[in-house]
Amino acid sequence: MQQSFRTVLLLLFMTFAGSTFDHRVEIPFNFEETGNASYYADALEGNLTANGEIFSQDELTAAHRTLPLGTKVLVFCPRTGKSVWVRINDRGPYVKSRIIDLSHRAADALGLVHRGVGKVIIKAYLEPVQP
Repeated sequence: MQQSFRTVLLLLFMTFAGSTFDHRVEIPFNFEETGNASYYADALEGNLTANGEIFSQDELTAAHRTLPLGTKVLVFCPRTGKSVWVRINDRGPYVKSRIIDLSHRAADALGLVHRGVGKVIIKAYLEPVQP
């Protein structure tokens, strides 16, 4: 009896664990920008970022010229088909032809490390400003 109860529980678990619950949340992005991304030099490890954090190449962070600090940004690389979420915690890049500087971990997730620079599309949802 106890063995059959375990079998039923196991079958129920496998049924629910194997089924996929597709709970996609549509994000109403209201900011999009396309351009080149690069990633921080290793020499900047440990420096302070614009929001006062200590920069780490191991975090999923980035620098942008105008997006509010703390903004979560979806970065998509059309060449590799990969995307990654990063948090804006610094200002830059200071090279005019680039729109975002990524941490090494974020650049690696996109497949940009060996190239150094690559075209990306960045998307974010910015809270409306209250009057």
